[in-house]
Amino acid sequence: MSASTNPNANPDADRKYDHLLFAGTYGNVVAIDKQSGATVWQTALPKSSYTGTHK
Repeated sequence: MSASTNPNANPDADRKYDHLLFAGTYGNVVAIDKQSGATVWQTALPKSSYTGTHK
């Protein structure tokens, strides 16, 4: 559900992560700074986790 359709969404919290690209691949999730390309954080996922990207 997007912030525009979710009455409980906090627009300020959404903007807090606007500079990051979240990617899930090969059992890991990483947050990458969109401007510099630097990895901000990463973590391993349980074996059955979904793989995809957001923003």
